[in-house]
Amino acid sequence: MLPVEGAEVTLGRPNGLPLYGWDNEYGRRTRQVRPFEGTRDLVTHARFLEFVRDGGYRRPELWTAAARPWLASLTRKYPLFWRPEPTLATGFAYRAMFDELPLPAAWPAEVCAFEGQAFCAWAGDGWRLPSEAEHALIAEGAPTTGGDVYAWRCVQPEPQGRLPTPVGACLAGLSAAGFTDAHGNVWEHLSDDFRPFDGFRPHAYYDDFSKIYFDDQHGMMAGAAWSSTGPSASRWYRNWFRRHFYQHAGFRMVRSR
Repeated sequence: MLPVEGAEVTLGRPNGLPLYGWDNEYGRRTRQVRPFEGTRDLVTHARFLEFVRDGGYRRPELWTAAARPWLASLTRKYPLFWRPEPTLATGFAYRAMFDELPLPAAWPAEVCAFEGQAFCAWAGDGWRLPSEAEHALIAEGAPTTGGDVYAWRCVQPEPQGRLPTPVGACLAGLSAAGFTDAHGNVWEHLSDDFRPFDGFRPHAYYDDFSKIYFDDQHGMMAGAAWSSTGPSASRWYRNWFRRHFYQHAGFRMVRSR
């Protein structure tokens, strides 16, 4: 766990940067973030396996009211990219982009936001997903190119190619406060609903890119993933999906101090 001091955080992409920015990145939002602490590392497959083995998917009380109908519809009781394999020590294989591997214990757990929220509830002690403003403090000082695009690429040896990396292994994602994988391994689920900044204006050529998704059904993600390129690898990029969607995303936990 790493402590983060309280601070005033201003979110929003400055005007005039050379790389293209989407309409929802512009505008401003200022938040006073109270002191908090966060897990240095993303939650790994090994840690999430403890939740699975403890019956986390069979305990509706750990899941939000919004998540319970989705949970009830599941026939599996483990993450989407896992496959039961009794011959392996963990009991699971992992379905990657092109291959099936023994569950990589040290990789970040790629789950949906509902699963991340339930894990936090299972962990107890006030753990939760970080807000967008808290994540900005977590990722502050992580290396970028030109102050914009995350310097996040971690080259892996063949035959793996481009995949998630073991948590903490890629120093390109190390933030000033010491948080590992602050960007570039997997997207990080946030607690915020997707909302516009003050001064938001829809793009004249793509006016429904963002505005039709401003609601309480779409959760935010930040930090870019190993698969992110171009503007989606920008530190200003704001990602959002419904909370049961999967998007090369994992999570870390925070709690108020």
